[in-house]
Amino acid sequence: MVAVETRRGGEKWHAELNDPFPDFRIRSYHMVGFRNETPRFVVGGPLIRNRLYFIGSLQYLLDKVPSRTLPFPHNESKQGAVNSFTQLDYILSDKQILTATLHISPQHTNFINPDFFNPQPVTPSYAQQNYAGTLLDRFGFLNGLVDSSVSIQRFDVTVGAQGSADMVLTPLGNQGNFFGTQARSASRGPSTSRTGPGCWSNKSISPIKIRSIAPTSKSPLMHRIIGRYRRSFRSTTARG
Repeated sequence: MVAVETRRGGEKWHAELNDPFPDFRIRSYHMVGFRNETPRFVVGGPLIRNRLYFIGSLQYLLDKVPSRTLPFPHNESKQGAVNSFTQLDYILSDKQILTATLHISPQHTNFINPDFFNPQPVTPSYAQQNYAGTLLDRFGFLNGLVDSSVSIQRFDVTVGAQGSADMVLTPLGNQGNFFGTQARSASRGPSTSRTGPGCWSNKSISPIKIRSIAPTSKSPLMHRIIGRYRRSFRSTTARG
């Protein structure tokens, strides 16, 4: 198990802004839109002095990756993402601290890996949403530290196509739209308690639950164990 601890807001309010300016795309000595952008913002401080602290960070990602085998501007894979983290620390006493965190990180990629044989309309799209919330209680007990935590996580992912047309395979390059779509979601809610040296330790982790819109397996038992997901495929082969 890996445990990561972040700093709390601090005794004074502070804010940071990094990389606010984008990288521009230059073509034939002319500026044509953005190539990528990764601004980051952090703010933190005391909501109640010596009692309640806040810290939050927000990062945005815009990245456009060109393919040299296709003409501009229909040669780029476009990725957008947001990464947000919020933490509250409440000091109950000199022996006990309560911490709550929330992590949200959606992202979307359109036109995945276009090339000469698979131009933009043929490529798939990818979208995911990840949410995680944690409540952690730290309590000093005898000569050790009791950590009790409850966390909930949800993950949704969708692989789609640019349209509903059939995918046509030809020796000179594929046509139509991507042949498959898939949607899947998973959630998890572990609860753990652990202590420092010389004290007891206990762990309890709930299983991962996977859900989706439509099942594909005929066995109800398999639905309960591994969850459900939805897929569809379509393609056509052109003959010369």
